[in-house]
Amino acid sequence: MRRIFGLLFSLAAGCGVVPMEMPVDSEITTAEGDHTKWVVNKLTFPMLKTDYAIDLNGDGKAENQLGSLIGTLASAMIDAQGGIDGSVAKGQAVVLFDVQSTDAMLKSATNVGVTVYKGKDTTSAPKFDGKDTFTIDPVDAPAPTYGKLTSGKYSSNLPPPTKHPVKLVLRVPILGGGTPVALPLNGAHVQFQGSSSSLMSGQIHGSLKKTDVDMSIIPAIAKRFEDNIHDKPNDPDSKTLKMVFDVGDGNGGECTSFDGSKGKANDSKIAPCEVSGNALIGALFAPDVDIYDEAGNYAPNKANTGKDALSVGVAFTAVKASF
Repeated sequence: MRRIFGLLFSLAAGCGVVPMEMPVDSEITTAEGDHTKWVVNKLTFPMLKTDYAIDLNGDGKAENQLGSLIGTLASAMIDAQGGIDGSVAKGQAVVLFDVQSTDAMLKSATNVGVTVYKGKDTTSAPKFDGKDTFTIDPVDAPAPTYGKLTSGKYSSNLPPPTKHPVKLVLRVPILGGGTPVALPLNGAHVQFQGSSSSLMSGQIHGSLKKTDVDMSIIPAIAKRFEDNIHDKPNDPDSKTLKMVFDVGDGNGGECTSFDGSKGKANDSKIAPCEVSGNALIGALFAPDVDIYDEAGNYAPNKANTGKDALSVGVAFTAVKASF
């Protein structure tokens, strides 16, 4: 992990991909037609906060904080994209789609349903030739979205102003491989360019509660750093990681993580609280959108007076499959 300080000081910025966002005149809540089954054969992480971004809270701005994270990891030579490419190719990050439409060519239809499922890991690498068979993994609930097809473009009901927010759990390795991290996206939105044989230019959007970041992403980063220290104790990057993060509460005392684990200075272990307590890491994971009210209900606030979630967007392509 060369240039580890790039992880601490580089927050990505710049121009990104223009999202394929389309207006939805009225909310669609039912689907009609025949079902076709698909599997994602390519997942692409954003590298900038403007990549694969849409307006998640009605403030007129397209957001994708995940792009800042992935771009910063790349600056520290953590190849998140290579990790997800390998996982998808091996059948270890299986994302399935059930598309219901009255138009088999996926060109034009109203009352279209697209349900997203987590697939079980496969015993052998998929061929992605349209003949693969997968099994739904019940660990995550299905995520049904509804929308319409216009000129071959599908867009589900947009996060604001939907009254029926969708929760979609996306499990992906974000640290250059390893165990997938669960990203429970709220107010999820799906879009793609459809045809009879493929789904192209696809994107999945949603918001991730700050509490979910603290309980999933931060521990994954802490473990990755700790593993690096243990596996390569004499590596310069390991020594830097130990110097920067193996600090307890930063004042010689213990810190306590959300899961109750303790972080002690100079014990060659990296606890989640030692990562979240780092000021610049904290800035990287700072919420950028206001999505929930005081009771925790989904209520996007365009004024952004109480930012409580991180914006997320990824791209995908998919091919025919059976499940």
